[in-house]
Amino acid sequence: MFFIDYLIFFFIGAIFGSFIHSFVSRQSLKLDSSEISIISPRSFCPHCKKTLTPPMLIPIFSYIFLKGKCWYCKSPIKTSYLFYEILIGIFTVGFFTTFDVSWVSILKYIVCILIIMQILLDYKFLLLSTNISISIILLGLVLAFLDNKISVIDSFIGLCLGYSSLWLINIIFKSIKSKDGIGDGDFIFLAALCTVLGYKLLGPIVLGGSVVSLLIYLISAKKNKLLPFGTGIGFATLFLIFLI
Repeated sequence: MFFIDYLIFFFIGAIFGSFIHSFVSRQSLKLDSSEISIISPRSFCPHCKKTLTPPMLIPIFSYIFLKGKCWYCKSPIKTSYLFYEILIGIFTVGFFTTFDVSWVSILKYIVCILIIMQILLDYKFLLLSTNISISIILLGLVLAFLDNKISVIDSFIGLCLGYSSLWLINIIFKSIKSKDGIGDGDFIFLAALCTVLGYKLLGPIVLGGSVVSLLIYLISAKKNKLLPFGTGIGFATLFLIFLI
């Protein structure tokens, strides 16, 4: 690839990074207000509530131009905006450096973006979006049809086993402890991930996810917080996507 290609991929990733940050931030606001969604209202300053104009939404450049402050009220803009944009920009460059640019790789990239959104939702709120998981399932089945690495049958079996395995574990746990040990969102998220990678990688996804979730729990300041298992299996799946 030429240098300009890296810049294009980086900027595309920065756009997705900005979207992901907005999605996660709005999810936090949505917990307090049913009027907040990813599409409504338009982007606004969290301090003065004024609507942001398109030039103020350009990834990275707007932060630099505004010197990290709101144009209207001069309140500091969270550096996490810039962090997400740069991080996903770098991830995007790494992804399309690893995989050839094709319809299959583009769909796989979208799957990765959706997985990252689930990782952040589970880590921050112990919440997994059913709509995102269903989107990953549909894309996983399409990828199995277009790509020759995983068959549609393997993908569908992965969907069934991914869901039923955690569901069965939770049933056993509930019969012993009289309470749920795994959230319903984890069932369908694991099903979605196994749809993408096939049933043969169910074990590595769960094992890798368990290790990552445990590490997050051990280094977390809040030891009474539940394990973000969705975050763990999401990270494990991203690693396996690059590995296979």
